[in-house]
Amino acid sequence: MHIVIVGGGTAGWLTAILGLAATAHQFTVIESTRLGIIGVGESTTGFFTDLFQHDLRNLGISHDDFMIRTGATVKLGIRHRGWSGRDSDYFGPLDGSDTQFDVPDQLIEYALNMPNPRDRITVSHTGYLIRHGLSNMQGSQFRYHGHSMHVDGTLTGQYFRDCCLRNPQCQWIDGEVTGLKRNDQGNITELILEGGRTVPADLFIDCTGFARRLITEMGAKWVSYRDHLPVDRGMPFLENYQPNEIPQPWTTAWAQQHGWLWQTPLLDRRGNGYVYSSSHCSDDQAQREIESLLGRPITPVKFIKFEAGRQDRAWINNCVSIGLSSSFLEPLEATSIHTTICQIKMLFREYIGTGPEQTLTPGIQATYNRRWSQQMDDLRDFLVMHYQGGRTDSEFWRWISSGATRTDRVRELIDMAQHRIPTFNDFPRYWGVAGWSLYCWIMMGLGLLDKVKTKQDFEHTVDLEIKYQLLQKKLSELYGQNLSHKEYIEHFQRQRQSYKSYLAQQTRS
Repeated sequence: MHIVIVGGGTAGWLTAILGLAATAHQFTVIESTRLGIIGVGESTTGFFTDLFQHDLRNLGISHDDFMIRTGATVKLGIRHRGWSGRDSDYFGPLDGSDTQFDVPDQLIEYALNMPNPRDRITVSHTGYLIRHGLSNMQGSQFRYHGHSMHVDGTLTGQYFRDCCLRNPQCQWIDGEVTGLKRNDQGNITELILEGGRTVPADLFIDCTGFARRLITEMGAKWVSYRDHLPVDRGMPFLENYQPNEIPQPWTTAWAQQHGWLWQTPLLDRRGNGYVYSSSHCSDDQAQREIESLLGRPITPVKFIKFEAGRQDRAWINNCVSIGLSSSFLEPLEATSIHTTICQIKMLFREYIGTGPEQTLTPGIQATYNRRWSQQMDDLRDFLVMHYQGGRTDSEFWRWISSGATRTDRVRELIDMAQHRIPTFNDFPRYWGVAGWSLYCWIMMGLGLLDKVKTKQDFEHTVDLEIKYQLLQKKLSELYGQNLSHKEYIEHFQRQRQSYKSYLAQQTRS
């Protein structure tokens, strides 16, 4: 089967490389190099790192090689600043429970009752590393437990493009789609490029980002999340490190007067962006606000308008939309690359067959669309929960804190948490969703969980303390010999500099 992917970037080339890893189909990627990609800096989830351990190993693609060539860094968690008040500050580690606790609920119950809130993250693997200033490396080897990455979107797309084009199953056309032809059944038969060239295929994948070039023409309708996720404007900008500054192993999500600022540390520089509500703040006000916060002028790459939401159908006839063409929430919790990976792996592992007859059926498409839509709706609820910390120091936050943006699910969870601590079974548990542990770290950090509601009898408390001490012993044995975070950064900065020097030499030659 011939599959055409329209659009490159992270979504397009990830689709191609994972398709090559999972199938024997032929792929053509149509990408115009005249169309720029914003590669300020993006955060990922553990799903991205898992690709190097599992899906891409047979293609000879290395975790360390990717980091050196693209300047990526390890991410161990997310630092949430200002979400329940200007001075509030808490971490959300990436991994969940540990076997020392009989049931996962005990992890949150114990963490909630710790005297020092800063110690809470030590009940998780990645949180333990953060708290003790350790990396996830022993010697020259990474430990694959929970870490993800900060990546440059432009360099990530280029890296996977180079990997794809080493494979004879994939070809690249540098061009722009100007139109498409469809048959009587509504299927696309071929794409029309600049200059009149046509490209036929069996299946077409739309990775054209916010342009949504194919799926819109196929009749998809946008389902808006604006009522629940009202930030709709983005201001990305770059920032150089100060002398001797070490990139930290976490993404920072820093709530501001009209939205929030992301800070994503890469090896070479930091990628930042302010996402805010245009109903409460102009572009000029947003820039002045961030410059006042940082104490220095910034140069926005551009101002981006967006609307949170999803297509009513991501798959119509023989066209599937992936990445920004199918949905967008907001940069919070690295949902963009995460959901892109979820879509691609679900598509190629479960729904694309050996040919069109085994793939393009109404039942397959309806099931895929139902699963994907449910996941996006569930992730919407998860992001809405982040805003429920009760800030009231601006018009934007007073409106949010009135409850106007809450979904039914968020409202139910907050009400329940006033009477009992949510448990493992209160949250969705399918592959790729934000479940119990991620929700509870956020709710605990925002002060939405009341430790009075946990079990307080002496015997129970002693039992949890023993389990915690056993867990700390286990984590110390696992990670006590790891490189420090500073040593890990210095190691990869040396490797990165050597690679850049090699590229410069090749260019001169």
